[in-house]
Amino acid sequence: MADKKVYGGDDDIESKSQPLRERKTNMSEEGNSCIAFSLKFATATGVSALVDATKRQMTACSIPEEKIDAICLAIEEVFLDILENSYPTHRGYLAFSCSYEDGELLIRVSDHAPSRNILQEEGSSLASLLQSTFDEATHSLTGEGNRYEMKVWMET
Repeated sequence: MADKKVYGGDDDIESKSQPLRERKTNMSEEGNSCIAFSLKFATATGVSALVDATKRQMTACSIPEEKIDAICLAIEEVFLDILENSYPTHRGYLAFSCSYEDGELLIRVSDHAPSRNILQEEGSSLASLLQSTFDEATHSLTGEGNRYEMKVWMET
């Protein structure tokens, strides 16, 4: 099995107003771990800490710096858009996971908001940003809300 690098953030994201839940699961016999984070009561101030932690982890995994900046900007905009436009109180559940394997960077963002596909909103600058940043972006409904999967392929 190919080495799999997974990143999501650091423990320093947690604050009293935003509990951070971390989940680790074994991905292979070699002991590689998958790390995913969720913020139960995410707010705009918590988003920047999550994005900063993600940036540090991507750097540690040798993702090119120019890709990291563009990806982190897109992630931040997705989170802020969900919080501002999908939750009436501008705070709610957000989950994030990111994995890198065989030159494919996969990012998943989930929420518990009402059904909404930000990828297909007419005239959306966010949809344009996502199309220009990622090689593939999809939306699906889950039993609890929305899931966005975004992929970037890099030369290995």
